[in-house]
Amino acid sequence: MRKLFVGVSLMLLFLFTFNSKAQEPFNKTKLDNFLHQLEINNKAMCGVVIKKNGKAEYENYTGFASVETKIKNNNRTKFR
Repeated sequence: MRKLFVGVSLMLLFLFTFNSKAQEPFNKTKLDNFLHQLEINNKAMCGVVIKKNGKAEYENYTGFASVETKIKNNNRTKFR
């Protein structure tokens, strides 16, 4: 599980840090679709928040805070 978390974290870091099209506006739909695919294929349970100047530009939570009770992740979910 830890390797998956590290892998997804690095992938997202490279996706947003080394993007050759850095001048283009942020594509929220593309990231939503990516996170949705991770969720439906049981590859990640996470929360993603992107802030600009202290204000949240993007916020999305995928997966469950509790798999047993099927409670979805949200902005109050505590991750390890």
